[in-house]
Amino acid sequence: MNFKSLILMLSVFWTAVAYGQSVKEEVRSGNEAYLDSAYEQASESYLEALSQNPDYAKAQFNLGNAYYQQGKFKEAAQLYKRALSDQEGSVNQADVNYNLGNALLKDQQIEQAINAYKDALRKDASHQQARHNLALAKRMLSQQDQNQSKDKDKNGDKGDDQEQEGEKGDQEDQGEKGEDQKKDGQDGEDQEDKSGGENEKDQKKENESSEQSKGQEGKDEENEGKESEAQQMSQEQAEQILEALESDEEALRKKLIQQEMRKQKRMQTDKDW
Repeated sequence: MNFKSLILMLSVFWTAVAYGQSVKEEVRSGNEAYLDSAYEQASESYLEALSQNPDYAKAQFNLGNAYYQQGKFKEAAQLYKRALSDQEGSVNQADVNYNLGNALLKDQQIEQAINAYKDALRKDASHQQARHNLALAKRMLSQQDQNQSKDKDKNGDKGDDQEQEGEKGDQEDQGEKGEDQKKDGQDGEDQEDKSGGENEKDQKKENESSEQSKGQEGKDEENEGKESEAQQMSQEQAEQILEALESDEEALRKKLIQQEMRKQKRMQTDKDW
């Protein structure tokens, strides 16, 4: 090996080292901003790291977390999915699936969230947060199915009511025609009295039927109001539980970042010696 070849190899080596350090420096900078809850600034650093190394799973995962905190749940989910293809083992696959489930759940993709939580538990059966959120997501899906079923039933009832009203209207029209024909054909006073009596009876029946119908409608509306209130409370409770979990998760993420940064500082100190 001649001197020029050696210089070239060393140049390539040190370029790769500097390149790797630059990527990690951007990630560290992003982590520091993340710890200060400066999520947009953290995102910029992670994006810079990914511009240099698009396949760096740790930057993908951390950027997904920063996007999640900004309410960008679709973008966060996409980054978590990219991080799942990590071949270097730089991120915990169970945690990635768990965070993916949270982003999907926030984006109202409940069935996909359930699958992500199940994948997290396949990677780590002791992941209690994933187990808890899996149960929560299943309850939310069940509630969603019940709401959709009730909406279909309500629409079906409205259609039946319209048909019944149409039939009632046709019957009333036919009754009026029959009465007109009777009136045209009747001449005596007795027949007129009889017809008047029948009309009064019919009117009373109609009034009673109308009052019963109104009373039943009032009860139905009251029941629907109670059901709607119960559903709303259920959704609110689910949101409150999810928000509480997110708060705990955010504190845990920051704690893990701090541990990682301390570990990196120790490694740098060891290298200096």
